[in-house]
Amino acid sequence: HVIPRVFVAIAVVIVVARLMGAAARKLRQPPVVGEIIGGIALGPTLLGALPGGIDEILFPTDIRPYLTVIANLGLIIFMFIVGLELDTTLIRGKERVAGVISLSSIILPMVMGLALSTLLYDRYAGPGTGDGIPALPFGLFLGSAMSITAFPVLARILVDRGMYRTALGSLVLACAAVDDI
Repeated sequence: HVIPRVFVAIAVVIVVARLMGAAARKLRQPPVVGEIIGGIALGPTLLGALPGGIDEILFPTDIRPYLTVIANLGLIIFMFIVGLELDTTLIRGKERVAGVISLSSIILPMVMGLALSTLLYDRYAGPGTGDGIPALPFGLFLGSAMSITAFPVLARILVDRGMYRTALGSLVLACAAVDDI
């Protein structure tokens, strides 16, 4: 009885993702933006907050591990295809540019995150909050969170816009890949 419930949950996710992607497209936004909003709507933030346990009906606890595996597999296959179709000849000779852009897009947000952490530490993580997280790990966490890219989302936007096979799209993907690595 688990497999039919998994398929129903997948169908719900696909329908909501397609509808929200179409709505985003009408608003001249990348479909992936609408799909992310659809995922948030189906999660505990919105659906889980509604009375009646609709989230437990659609996504019972016992099928969530299966959905996680399927979602991760889909992401891995998508990223594999993007990497397989990436034309590295478009970025040959631009390795230095890609390296400078990558380092800049990591260092600047990291420094800004560390600076911001000094302002936020006492309010959100310091000894008075009950958490008592040391300042350095808090700062590194905030800086890292600001430095990383959403590589799969970026790749999806470039694919949707037909830009992943252009020189600029390839350079952007290369920079994002270096950032995430």
